[in-house]
Amino acid sequence: MRTRFAQCERVIRDHEGKAQISTYGCWRDYVDVERFRVPIDPAAETRKRDGLVERQAALTRGANAAVAACRAALSRGNLKHL
Repeated sequence: MRTRFAQCERVIRDHEGKAQISTYGCWRDYVDVERFRVPIDPAAETRKRDGLVERQAALTRGANAAVAACRAALSRGNLKHL
């Protein structure tokens, strides 16, 4: 993290109560970001994709069951537990 000189703003009120923006110089912290290339492992990316597909399928089954239960309750007019 580094600091650099920047222009900061603050709101002040005049004697009538109106808001005015005042600028002043100040030191602000900022983070240097270094970008570098990383080699891609196709096998790892394939495993990650397959894992996400399996997770989506598992979550979809549970969501479909919840939607079906909600629709059944709605069709019966039994909404007290919702």
